Amino acid sequence: MPDAPLSQRALSPPERLDVEALGRTLLLIPHPDDEVIGCGGLLTALAGAGQPACVALVSDGSGAGELPEGTAAIRQREFRDALEILYPGCEQQYWKLPDGALSRESGLAGAVVEAARHFRADTLVAPWPRDMHPDHAALGAAAQHALESLPGLRFLLSYETWSPLEANRILDITESWPRKTRALACHVTALQAQNYDRSMEGLARHRALLLPGISASETVRYAEAWHLQEQDRGRVNASARFVTRPACQADAGAIITLFREVFGAGVDRAWWDWKYCHPDWIGTVALTDDQQLAGFYGVVPRIGYWQGQEVPLCQMVDSMVADHSRTASRSSGAFLEMCLRFLTPNVGDGKPFALACGFPNKRAMRAGEQLHVYQRGEGTVRWSRPAQPWHRQPGPSRPWQRLVWRARTVPVESVDDLSWVDPLFKSMRAALSDTLLLERGAAYWYWRFRRHPQAPYRFLQLRRLGRIVAGGVLRQRDEEGVLELVDAVFQDHRAFHGLVKAAEHEAWRAGLSHFQVWGTERLVADLPVGEAVREGSVAWPDQQFNASLVDSVKGHFWAMGGDTDFR
Repeated sequence: MPDAPLSQRALSPPERLDVEALGRTLLLIPHPDDEVIGCGGLLTALAGAGQPACVALVSDGSGAGELPEGTAAIRQREFRDALEILYPGCEQQYWKLPDGALSRESGLAGAVVEAARHFRADTLVAPWPRDMHPDHAALGAAAQHALESLPGLRFLLSYETWSPLEANRILDITESWPRKTRALACHVTALQAQNYDRSMEGLARHRALLLPGISASETVRYAEAWHLQEQDRGRVNASARFVTRPACQADAGAIITLFREVFGAGVDRAWWDWKYCHPDWIGTVALTDDQQLAGFYGVVPRIGYWQGQEVPLCQMVDSMVADHSRTASRSSGAFLEMCLRFLTPNVGDGKPFALACGFPNKRAMRAGEQLHVYQRGEGTVRWSRPAQPWHRQPGPSRPWQRLVWRARTVPVESVDDLSWVDPLFKSMRAALSDTLLLERGAAYWYWRFRRHPQAPYRFLQLRRLGRIVAGGVLRQRDEEGVLELVDAVFQDHRAFHGLVKAAEHEAWRAGLSHFQVWGTERLVADLPVGEAVREGSVAWPDQQFNASLVDSVKGHFWAMGGDTDFR
């Protein structure tokens, strides 16, 4: 009987590959030269976009025993030389598994999962799992397993070397073609065995026919073809209505629009670039089934100091859900899904962040408690009193003390102008050794206050007998008639009290009615008599996330307005 006619559907033309959407990218390379032939153009594009990338050479490159002894070391050196052309300075790994025997490596899938988890990869790049080379197929299958089993992975991007793949993405590499050919020339050993340069050019010219809008009249163009898979298991709960994944820089425009809709604030791309400047940690997004942005859960990495030790910590900020997605029940809603997707793999003992903290509004705090993702910590308080001049105050404000205490605002144009902050913060940590303090050194102050794209801040120095003993950050709120001491560093408690009085004097000089400080209960307890209004609570991760340090620091958190992202 004749064979049954083929009934498979025709392939659709590929879309352009969005390199910036790939995020942190782990590239799995079976042998030296595959990184050039299969994904040399992508590597140059990642480098040009500033995307973090790690390239792992999986085999030892020994040629499966068919090459002279010592060839493995030579080919690894050729691999490094090629990467220096394609993506100078990218992270590199050398697994040195047996060349030609990857299909027999029982731990290959686990090694790929562990590497992706350690690099915190958003995207895996690997050979097409149906490639005719057994090593390529085995590595591609291991990457497929990682996509299906590792929460947080967003994409698997397969490349072709020996066997053409079913392309659904295309990357124009015409401009980077000279770099790709120079990189291939580094692989002298491989080129002595095969004419890889001719086959690579033929494949790239053929794939360029898939570029949108190409015509016969155009000059020669080159392209790489890819097969992109997106993780479709991005639901933490089976009943959830939303898919979640790590946020990336490509989400910036949609998140800015959502921020304006939810909070009614006029933020822009300058605000995004300032606030979410850490390429590795942005947060989590929730998407509807039609890929519409449903919510964003932002994070900012911080350093904490507790009992003389640095503590890796992240601050939970900008939690928001779109109006069209708020009808979902809380147990399957976007807020819960985003919290779980970020906190579960990233926060707790033995994870990237030992602690997470936030200053949510009352509604978000209540929701976090009810959903068992947050636990309530110390209260946050707004302390204020009428502005008055220093010489009317008791204690150090006696007239003769004005010869001892001197305060002045100082201009700041570069981080070097804040070099005096670091020694004061070191003294402050010693003076408050029984509290959890967040970083507030010169580099942090310069980023947080001097480079802020919207709010104007002033820097205040306090000297005692000619020595700088305290410093503060001031923000004038004209619409409220208030001057706020937003942040502070100081040598000791006496210097802190002097700084508060100096800042209050600045409010009086500016003709403002009140002076205020916002902070945790632990901070406000150290302030003079004034009006204290409870405004909210600190949020710590719920006990389910096994962040054991929370039990120790609760009630001992010293934080001011500058430790938030909204004052």
